[in-house]
Amino acid sequence: MENGSVVYHDAVRPLFENTRQLKEWQLDLPEARRFQLGFEAQSGIHLPHVCLTEKELMDALIEVGCV
Repeated sequence: MENGSVVYHDAVRPLFENTRQLKEWQLDLPEARRFQLGFEAQSGIHLPHVCLTEKELMDALIEVGCV
């Protein structure tokens, strides 16, 4: 909500793809997503989906052969 109005009403996962919008709304990324973005930027390896939990992150890293 922003100024008493709903600003987002959709699935959660796509919300965390748009980091610019989250910053505008003053919302933090989950730690797993923050790690994912850093990992992808440094390694050049793109994980197959947005990871919101440590388990999702671990599974994605295994899927791409990084663990």
